[in-house]
Amino acid sequence: VYCRVRPLGKATGDDVNSGESIKVSGDGQLVIDKTNTNYHGNAAFNFDATFGPETKNTAVYEACGANVVQGCIEGYNGTIFCYGTTGAGKTHTMEGTPAEPGVIPSAFKQVFDHVQRVTAGGVGVAGAAVGAGVEASTEALDEAGPSTQILV
Repeated sequence: VYCRVRPLGKATGDDVNSGESIKVSGDGQLVIDKTNTNYHGNAAFNFDATFGPETKNTAVYEACGANVVQGCIEGYNGTIFCYGTTGAGKTHTMEGTPAEPGVIPSAFKQVFDHVQRVTAGGVGVAGAAVGAGVEASTEALDEAGPSTQILV
């Protein structure tokens, strides 16, 4: 399990000082400083790796996704799952931008680079990138049943 603290941005109305309460260590620990709240002390959480706001999508992909995709190329099943609250940076991490591609375009690039290296003829590749939003899951869990068909 990996944890990424998203970059703060003016477009989302982030307070640039709010990042001071979250400390990301190089050894996989995330510490939340709660001294300026009604709670006392710090809360520490351990992960396989942590990534601070300055971390580029390429570094996140190399640490979290490249081995999973390589396993798929070798015939194993693999899943890369991104979870977080609204505004946590899931889209930035998974999709990225043209200048800084995220996990999804990096994964497809790795697959197609491999295909290009090992084949001279045609080859079939199947993959999926699925996004499940709150709207779909709320509608699917409605006791009266979903009002529209949800295709995944």
